[in-house]
Amino acid sequence: MFKLSEFISNDIITYPEIRKLKGKYRMSDSDFAKITGDKCYQTFTRKLDCESEFTSSDKVNIYYHFRNLGEDVTIQSLFFDWIFSNEKSA
Repeated sequence: MFKLSEFISNDIITYPEIRKLKGKYRMSDSDFAKITGDKCYQTFTRKLDCESEFTSSDKVNIYYHFRNLGEDVTIQSLFFDWIFSNEKSA
C-alpha cells in the first residue's frame, strides 16, 4: 500500500478546499479534531499534511459538517480533486 505523501512534492497545497473552508469559517485544527473525533489537534494536522490518512468516517463527518453549513461540496471536491490539480504554495 502506498502513502500519498510519497507521491506529492513539498510545494503542493494539500486539501486546498478544506483549507479554504477552514479559513472561511475561522476553524482551528482543534475544531476539526472535534468533527473527526480525533483526540488531539495534532492528529488532524498530520492528516491535513498527508502524514496520516483521513478515514472514511473522517471524510463523511467533514463532508456533512460543511453541507450543514450550506456549502456545495462533495467528498470528491474535498478529498480528491486537489491530487490532480497543479495548485502550489506561494
